[in-house]
Amino acid sequence: MHTNHFLDPGLAAGDRLAAIGDDTLPRMDELLRRKDVLAAGDRTDWAKGLVSHWADGAPICAHPRPGATVTDRWETKMLLSFDLERRALVVQEGGPCRVDAHSWTEIAV
Repeated sequence: MHTNHFLDPGLAAGDRLAAIGDDTLPRMDELLRRKDVLAAGDRTDWAKGLVSHWADGAPICAHPRPGATVTDRWETKMLLSFDLERRALVVQEGGPCRVDAHSWTEIAV
């Protein structure tokens, strides 16, 4: 799992995002609570299991907040999945709340 802060205690000492109350720490906590969802065999199921917004306290699925400045308009742009058997990258435009079984695009490599 990945969020935008350091997990190593030595590196975390200088982490400015976590120090200013950024959402990265609660997002990691939420991902850890949902780790079983990430093991789902179906990409649509795991994506739907990651729907969590600002109002839920941990924006895994981020949308620009009303009135946010142009430099603070965080948004989930896409989800990525790898189909190793087919050697393909599978992309979903937008965040988990926009996913359905037909919204994925496969890109062969």
